Amino acid sequence: MYSSWYDSVLATTFLQVPAAQFAAGLETQTQALHDAWPDRFRRFIADGNQHTSLLGDPTGIIGSDLGAVELPDGALARLLGGDLVIRGLAATQVGEVTMATWLAALIDNDLDVWVDLQAERGPPPESPPEE
Repeated sequence: MYSSWYDSVLATTFLQVPAAQFAAGLETQTQALHDAWPDRFRRFIADGNQHTSLLGDPTGIIGSDLGAVELPDGALARLLGGDLVIRGLAATQVGEVTMATWLAALIDNDLDVWVDLQAERGPPPESPPEE
């Protein structure tokens, strides 16, 4: 499972909760899953507000007409104003391990590398002003 502690899209856009509340819920819920299935459920949780880690350009998923993407009022402006963070597999890291390396270890069943990884949580980003 991949996420970041303060995923801007999930916390702000979809759940509409403060970043710190999202991080606390993410920790609680994913810890319960990991405790129940430690051999099958591993986390890769990066610090910050990155939303996802892609193989390529995000327009391949949503197209180039960002105006056609349906989001709550003001959400697209917030995301394009700096809240949206998307990196590639080689640039997304927890410690020295990249998402690319971690996924390859999952595929190769390399249990020395495919481990439960969680970055230390930095301070939450500032909440956007109320509209």
